[in-house]
Amino acid sequence: MRIRTAAIAALLALGVLAPSAASADVCYDLQVNLNGEAVVSETDCIEA
Repeated sequence: MRIRTAAIAALLALGVLAPSAASADVCYDLQVNLNGEAVVSETDCIEA
């Protein structure tokens, strides 16, 4: 899914730009709403 790929790419870029945060896992909670209803909801963690 494009949204998830973009979110992961952004989080990985943050890990590269902020080396002090690279030692911690980065977690995100992504929710896409359409007409007030959740269409996609995903939570994941990336090991840095």
